[in-house]
Amino acid sequence: MIKLMIVDDHAMFREGLRRQFEHCQDIHAGGRKPSRLDSLSKREFEVLTHLSQGLHSNEIAAKLDLSEKTVSTYKARLMQKLNLANLSDLIRFAIDNGVSD
Repeated sequence: MIKLMIVDDHAMFREGLRRQFEHCQDIHAGGRKPSRLDSLSKREFEVLTHLSQGLHSNEIAAKLDLSEKTVSTYKARLMQKLNLANLSDLIRFAIDNGVSD
């Protein structure tokens, strides 16, 4: 069993990580088909989670101790990996896939 401890103010992020972890376990157990979320790195998933919660790039940068340019790069990479045209599509994808829950 893997335990992951995160500061309490990141409860929503922790829940998103838990869901992603369970999703990966299901895939490896033959339970579900892989989704586009499976191609994301941990950091990309973190950025996507914060975007889906309505945070702006500067807020995400501060939370993750990154530059705004790096967050912008992650957003572009997310849109490319997920084959989405714009930020609105990216946020809608995250919400539709339960990333923000």
